[in-house]
Amino acid sequence: MSTAPTPVNRSRKVYIQTFGCQMNEYDSEKMLEHLRGQDYVPTDDPRQADLILINTCAIREKSEHKVYSRLGELDGLKRARPHVVLGVGGCVAQQRGEEILRRAPQVDLVFGTDNLFELPELLREVAAGRRVAQTAWRGRKTRVENFIPAMAPDFGPEAASASPVKAHLAIAKGCNNFCTFCVVPHTRGREVSREPQNILDEARALVQRGVLEITLLGQNVNSYRAHGTDFVDLLQRLNDLPGLARIRYTSPHPKDFNARLAQAHAELPKLCEHLHLPFQSGSDRILKAMRRNHEIAAYLDKIALVRECVPRIALSTDIIVGFPGETEEDFQATLEVVRRVRFDHLYAFKFSPRTDT
Repeated sequence: MSTAPTPVNRSRKVYIQTFGCQMNEYDSEKMLEHLRGQDYVPTDDPRQADLILINTCAIREKSEHKVYSRLGELDGLKRARPHVVLGVGGCVAQQRGEEILRRAPQVDLVFGTDNLFELPELLREVAAGRRVAQTAWRGRKTRVENFIPAMAPDFGPEAASASPVKAHLAIAKGCNNFCTFCVVPHTRGREVSREPQNILDEARALVQRGVLEITLLGQNVNSYRAHGTDFVDLLQRLNDLPGLARIRYTSPHPKDFNARLAQAHAELPKLCEHLHLPFQSGSDRILKAMRRNHEIAAYLDKIALVRECVPRIALSTDIIVGFPGETEEDFQATLEVVRRVRFDHLYAFKFSPRTDT
């Protein structure tokens, strides 16, 4: 008697392309973790995917143009394989919402930065034949919120990170600073911090899977505060975590960088001898126009302080040139800071006008 072969369930494949910052990379990792629970497996080839997700960045105009260009490239693939679901998430999705559906008819799904963990439900709506745009903010009634849901043990952090020994870990999201050049408060919302134990649990799970270096993420990472625990307290607790070898963080704000944090770089052996501290402009007039809430003298004092604590610390920074109203004198003031500090690495950006700035 012959027996029919047992059918094998084919896992669906997901392709995720990420534009922008490390927080976007982290979000993409979390999306993949969540989708694994829906029997998706990752693929590096969009031509093999059943689901294509583009995680977008809105920090500069060029970044937004890249998104629409990529959607144009994927239009032919969508026509050839109409069953493929094409979704757009991240900051451009949060800002543009249904406009993306109008401009790009090949897109099935648009979801905002607060909605990435709703993906399973949103995909069911798409499967029912609807084009979906979900960018509604979740309520933020307190400054503390565990905005990363617990993952099932069989599809946890081990699968999503691009490196087996390095991982990102978001400790906060959103921003309350409203710098006049930045869209983050409008695309990520007001600042919320995760509970310390929630962070430590994720860090411990990462270490158990072989991660040696964790980079803490937040739009204003050193303003972290939850239930009496501030950023330095959190660093101290992570430093005590067995098996973790190195800790990094990005990006801090100069106004929240203090002597305790400088001293932590000297006292905590796992905290890397590197500090990325953006100063944006060397002109107090431009800093005021940017609403940075500090003057350049205070910034230089903090650089001197951290170098006093850790003489060999590596320093990097961000600057913006061409901010509206910037004069040659303002620009020369920025160059003077660069010459004076002698950064090890510098990211320089031309000002890009954005919606809501």
